[in-house]
Amino acid sequence: MLIEQLSDLREEDFRRLVTGYTSSEVYEIAVDETDSAFGLRFERRRRDPPFVKEWPFNPGMFGWYRSLLSLGLSFAVVEDGQMRGLVISGTTEWSKLVNVWELHVEPARQGQGLGRALLVAVEDAAAAKGYRAVSCETQNTNGPAIGFYRRVGYHPLAADLSFYGNDDTARGEVSVFMRKALR
Repeated sequence: MLIEQLSDLREEDFRRLVTGYTSSEVYEIAVDETDSAFGLRFERRRRDPPFVKEWPFNPGMFGWYRSLLSLGLSFAVVEDGQMRGLVISGTTEWSKLVNVWELHVEPARQGQGLGRALLVAVEDAAAAKGYRAVSCETQNTNGPAIGFYRRVGYHPLAADLSFYGNDDTARGEVSVFMRKALR
């Protein structure tokens, strides 16, 4: 397995890796609100049938992701000349954060340490450049991703109840932000 910094990204690799997910484990959200207090609670639940999320190719997002490669914080797993996984990261300079926007590994290679290796590459590069933490965003409907991030040291930080649209809570799909402080 070779981890290499991404300096270019071919559309065919992106389309092959960034397709969506299927999850039989979701975190249902409950919003608790009174006059004197409010809070969010996420409860892990099995889902049958599984939640299926498909991401159509978006040329504008692809162009933006390609523009992030010059930051030196995006990496790929390459084996036998083939990209097996990728991580695309950007920054929030004023707060010295690195933001993981996409992390994907071929389904046949998941569970073999490739995702962890990609995150370690981002974390090492971020620390070397003086960033204080790495954040990621996923969905409450992607239980396996939340479990993975927690296993590799990321902690739930926040949720955005309208990150994707004004009806996120009603649809039951909200963004979950997780973060890991760097050494």
